[in-house]
Amino acid sequence: MAEYSQLSLSQLNGFNCLLRDEIGFWTNLVKSKMPASRFLIQTDEFEFEELVRTSTLLCFSSSKTPGSEQTLKGRKRIPLTDPEVNVTYHLISSAMLFRQIEYFQAIIETGNFYQAAEKCNVSQSAISQQIKKLEQELGVKLLDRHNRTFSLTPAGE
Repeated sequence: MAEYSQLSLSQLNGFNCLLRDEIGFWTNLVKSKMPASRFLIQTDEFEFEELVRTSTLLCFSSSKTPGSEQTLKGRKRIPLTDPEVNVTYHLISSAMLFRQIEYFQAIIETGNFYQAAEKCNVSQSAISQQIKKLEQELGVKLLDRHNRTFSLTPAGE
């Protein structure tokens, strides 16, 4: 395997692998793409890492696995080419929360509630109410309000 610069799951089909379970879609994906393979499935992170360090079985790792350099010491990382393994994660937000964040951003950009309200085509009181709701939902104070000005709190920065 070490001579390959990249591989697909179909090329790995038939090889036995260590597999860390309970990490989202991965277990089902590799089982479906590698039906001739057998997997030594581990749910405990310590046990999995110990097996990675002490066995010669193939295993999978993402480019974002924290602390993996020590665990994978002496092993070569070979990128997988299957489109299914290259995923993009998205933040899912309610439309209201997204709007509240837009209002907050407008306040910061314009420097005051009045201009932010004009920019967002809503009333000044609507912006003020939505920012208060945002602060309540997040459980932090984003702005220190003064007579006609405001300053960002550390959480607001």
